[in-house]
This record gives sequence, C-alpha cells and structure tokens, in this order.
Amino acid sequence: MSDYPQVFIEYADYLQLATELSGSDPLNLVASYYCRYYWAKKAGEILKQPGNMTNQTYSYLSNQVNILNEIKQTVTGIGDSKGRELFLKFIAKDMKEIEEIDGQQQYEME
Repeated sequence: MSDYPQVFIEYADYLQLATELSGSDPLNLVASYYCRYYWAKKAGEILKQPGNMTNQTYSYLSNQVNILNEIKQTVTGIGDSKGRELFLKFIAKDMKEIEEIDGQQQYEME
C-alpha cells in the first residue's frame, strides 16, 4: 500500500483487512466486501471535504469500488439479506475458532 493516499490513513486498517480476507472462500469474500464497503463509504465522505479530491485519491477510491463490484459478481446476493447471513456465518466461524483456541489455553495465576 505504498501508493495509499495519506488523507485516508484513518481507515487504512479496514482496507488492509479487506485485502487479507480476499480469496476464494465465500465467507472471507463477504467479510472482505463489508470491510472494503465501509472503507469506500468513509473515503467518499473524506473526498467531499474541500481540498481532498485529487487525481490520486479519486483513482484510489475508484479502484476500490471496482473491486467491490467484482466481489459482488462473484458472490451472488452479497448486497442483500443473503450477504448479511453469510457475514454472520463468517463471524460465527471466527468465534468458534476463538473459543476452541481459548479452551486449549492454560492460564497461570501469579
């Protein structure tokens, strides 16, 4: 993300997470979509502020919107209730993994 516009730095973690979650797993794609969607929404709000609209910032946001559209074509129903259901499944899968890891931990009291 070396070309990442500094004006969006506050929301960089969302885009990084979206990138890490992309892949072929539909549940990961849904989570990636919602992280990227939130980032794009906030980036759009930032660009509306005076002085923030440059060729670099517009191009960067435009590229992210194109990726959102590609994901939408890959996972049918991602923008409606099916997408919400898949996102909740992603969260549930993560919670189960966390509980399993947490259950294996041995805690020591000092």
